[in-house]
Amino acid sequence: MKHLTQKIINDTKLLVVRDLFSKIIQVPVTIVTARVLGTEDFGLLKMINFIPSLTKFGGLGLGNVVVREISDVKIIKSKLLRSFKRDIAFTYTILWALVLSVIVFYCSLLYDRFEIVWGLRIAAISLFTSQILRLYKVNCKIKKDFKSFAKSDALAIFVGSVFTLSTIYWFGIFSVLIASLLGSFVGCLFLQKKVELNFKPRFQNVELIRQLKIGLPLAMATLFFGLRGWVERLVLLDIWGLNGLGIFMLSLTGIQVINLFIQNTLQAMTVHVYEKLGSRTGVIDTENIVLRPTLTFAVFSSLIGPLILIIGPALIKFFLPQYEPIIQFLPWITVIILFNSISSIYLISMNSVRLSQQVRVIIFQSISILIFIVFCYLFVGIGYQLDSAIISKLIADGCLLVLALFSTKNYLYNNNLKLFINHTSLY
Repeated sequence: MKHLTQKIINDTKLLVVRDLFSKIIQVPVTIVTARVLGTEDFGLLKMINFIPSLTKFGGLGLGNVVVREISDVKIIKSKLLRSFKRDIAFTYTILWALVLSVIVFYCSLLYDRFEIVWGLRIAAISLFTSQILRLYKVNCKIKKDFKSFAKSDALAIFVGSVFTLSTIYWFGIFSVLIASLLGSFVGCLFLQKKVELNFKPRFQNVELIRQLKIGLPLAMATLFFGLRGWVERLVLLDIWGLNGLGIFMLSLTGIQVINLFIQNTLQAMTVHVYEKLGSRTGVIDTENIVLRPTLTFAVFSSLIGPLILIIGPALIKFFLPQYEPIIQFLPWITVIILFNSISSIYLISMNSVRLSQQVRVIIFQSISILIFIVFCYLFVGIGYQLDSAIISKLIADGCLLVLALFSTKNYLYNNNLKLFINHTSLY
């Protein structure tokens, strides 16, 4: 267990460093790009450059199925052996990416403006190469090689950033689009030396349908996570306008910073959770799979909370005095961080082979979104101000946690109500 804990800690460090490197290097790139392109072309760039992300939000989720069923994968002498399930998943994922790329390419024929036509064509190629890169990363997760995973991302970002800064004055919008394509291509070349794709194209409808029944809900869970953020923005915009939205979004910055650590830890942990919950039989090691990680997150959140309450008001008053209304949100924010950190492990467990509750995850997220909307308008109706938004988010996140806890109780606690109450009371 010590070895596993140390492995997760080391992998988390690598992923955090990757994210920090990415955010630091993207600051000058964004500033230079925005200044050179101007508002119109910069807005056009953001629209076109969103297309490659369809591999994440518009995917079939078959790669997630392969990671979820890691217990069936065989590795000999650090070499990933071929498997029928992985062959099917990779084959149809590539075909789907090809279909999406062709659709984007044909969409370019509908426009006359030079930047849009060729921008879409470059984005179509980037969409395909980005999906290939994601498949390499699936192999990295299976092999638990997060060092190569993090290095490939850092290398892709670095190469893309250098290319953008070197060519933006000559190529304009195409500089950034080509940089994205170049970054994903370099990432593929790097990972080919580390993990290889190592699959054989295969076609079988029975296995494809089985994987789609699992993969689509997993993909939709990712989509709903993004949808939740947009719903929050739209509700705030409708009730309080851009001013209220700006204050609320800045108040969430603290949550996002803390989540940077938590999400990277979860990324390193997920494959281990799937591995331990990869069989439908046997005793579940609840203490090591769920209790210790969630207690660690709870303790971490409890330590960060007081720091936010003590340092937060002074920092806001000094640097951002126009955002002083955020100060009243800080106590609620600390609780939201706690709820999010605890619920994450339970939601991951629900996606495992043992629990197989991926559809419930989508239902619970939908309920959470609905609760946020209802309580926002309810609190406003009875006279609450902008603080009603953060309280509504707290209630929605709390309900998501409670739903996840009770949904996993019968599996993780073997219907032992006393054990369940003892463990959850520790939070």
